[in-house]
Amino acid sequence: MNAAVPAAQHPPQSPQPPTVAANEVRLVGRLGARVVVRDLPSGDQLTEFSVVVSREASGRARKVDAVPCQSILPEVRAEIHCLPQGSWVEIRGQLRRRFWRGSQGLGSALAVEASHVALVAAS
Repeated sequence: MNAAVPAAQHPPQSPQPPTVAANEVRLVGRLGARVVVRDLPSGDQLTEFSVVVSREASGRARKVDAVPCQSILPEVRAEIHCLPQGSWVEIRGQLRRRFWRGSQGLGSALAVEASHVALVAAS
């Protein structure tokens, strides 16, 4: 009877660390209910909106996330205002955490800073 001889085992190689960090976001989903434009102290206008995306189903309930998005770019503001609620859109941008000091103290929020908006399909 021949005994199986195990193959030579090599120690696992650790993955090489990335040379460049990446912060790239691409969302495809439905434009949420509210588009708000706020005037900032700097004089810029901040456009805030949400994109509703499906989450991987766990069980029978279908889950969605409303992902907050914002932009100070005039071209993003113009494109978003032309789109009806529920339109299928593609958003590209980066994650940003914004900080502010308010009556409750220091606050922060994480949102997608949109640099590109495109209509995928009307609602």
